[in-house]
Amino acid sequence: MKKFKRIMALVIALAMVVAMALPAMATSTNVTITYDGNGSDSGSVPTAQTVEAGGSVTIADHGTLAKTDYGFTCWSDGTNKYYEGDVINV
Repeated sequence: MKKFKRIMALVIALAMVVAMALPAMATSTNVTITYDGNGSDSGSVPTAQTVEAGGSVTIADHGTLAKTDYGFTCWSDGTNKYYEGDVINV
């Protein structure tokens, strides 16, 4: 009987943070990438990353996050998969 390795895909949540300025001032739009441990039982999620819209961000390493009987594969927003070290444009 083959044993299957359970794989945990942690969730990356993309949150848009819009900075509103006075009409006389320029406005900027930032994108904040937050990481969710998705039920991990040890370790800490990576620190959120904020970048100006149109910029790029490097996807964080899962660091010390762990869940018993699971192995880390990638981050996911529910649709796309993002691998550690990927550079994405936001």
